[in-house]
Amino acid sequence: YGLPFGRGHQLANSTLADAIVGGWRLSGIVSVVSGLPFTVTANGASLNTPGTTQTATLVKPFHKTGKIGANTPWFDPTSFAQPSGCTSTPCTNLGLGNTGRNQFRGPGYLQDNLSIFKRFTIYRESALEVRVDAFQLSNTPQFAQPNGSGVTAASFGTITGTLGSGQGSVNGVGGGRTLQGSAKISF
Repeated sequence: YGLPFGRGHQLANSTLADAIVGGWRLSGIVSVVSGLPFTVTANGASLNTPGTTQTATLVKPFHKTGKIGANTPWFDPTSFAQPSGCTSTPCTNLGLGNTGRNQFRGPGYLQDNLSIFKRFTIYRESALEVRVDAFQLSNTPQFAQPNGSGVTAASFGTITGTLGSGQGSVNGVGGGRTLQGSAKISF
């Protein structure tokens, strides 16, 4: 987006004002993501199938509390129970868990990147472009997935971290605010 200042615009169109504030442009990318899917798992020992992921049993409606940190679950852990496994001999009613793979969504996040830049003509087609880029401008935390492993685990349902990497990446997520300045001469 070209800012409305300088030559050919209504605001600040004198020669001096055009040199200072004219010709600046803005560019931005804002991504709002509803949250990544995750699976709620349970202890698979009752299946007697090593290496197989056991899903949990949903015993009441899934409810997000939205809390972050140790000992403060992001979702209600009492909504899930350990499947019963084989409850008779011979095994006729195996409890496998009734939740599906990637059935639930973790916390959403906002990623906002902004650039402001200007091209200064040096001589004929030679020019200098200066720019400042801001990645994750609002510095909004982007929380990791809740611990959906092991219905009986003490940390079940909690979020204790943020998404990693993404610093300085236009499409990356995670990390804190990053500012970057640059200059480019074209001829």
